[in-house]
Amino acid sequence: IALTANAIAGMREKYIQAGFTDYLSKPVKGEKLEEMLIKYLPVEKVRIVQEKTAAPEPAEVKPESTNANMPEPAIEQMDEKTEISDEPDTYESDLISKSEGMSFFGNNEKLYFDLVKMFVEIAGSKKQEIEDAFDDDDWNNYAVGVHALKSSAKNIGAGKLFDLAKRVENACAQMENEKNRALSEKFIHKNHETLMRFYDETVEEAKRMLG
Repeated sequence: IALTANAIAGMREKYIQAGFTDYLSKPVKGEKLEEMLIKYLPVEKVRIVQEKTAAPEPAEVKPESTNANMPEPAIEQMDEKTEISDEPDTYESDLISKSEGMSFFGNNEKLYFDLVKMFVEIAGSKKQEIEDAFDDDDWNNYAVGVHALKSSAKNIGAGKLFDLAKRVENACAQMENEKNRALSEKFIHKNHETLMRFYDETVEEAKRMLG
């Protein structure tokens, strides 16, 4: 199964032609990965566990009845390290949606905040790499930097930053086509400063969210 951030139209067919069985675009949500595993694993290797629901009211037991021979109900134990947040999301802004970001981590708040913290810590060096490539007209490395920015923005729920990074990355891809090169370069120059501003604003928003 190919796991890739390359989610443009027609890529699934290309990966299958290259020998893959199927394709998932990143960031991969847990439920999509589970669906893919269930689809391709042998049926005898899969055990579906139903989500727990509220227990029904116990039925009245008549004196003559007995449940002595009934097996004890199985109790699923939760790993002590698992930190799942069932609380409604409390942080939504124009730049970052916590609920969107946490959806990629099974609503595990600790994992999500670990990634947000990493996003903040490496922002300075990653932004400088993109700026340097832009100043040097090094479009290959510029595309690599913008691609990484797009992926990390998606992971933390930074939709505005993700959307513009995706458009700039697509323009970089068009640079290989001589017919579209001039138009693509013009688009990049027009939007680079805005992309970097969104990057800075998103980092500051992430810092506020982390407290």
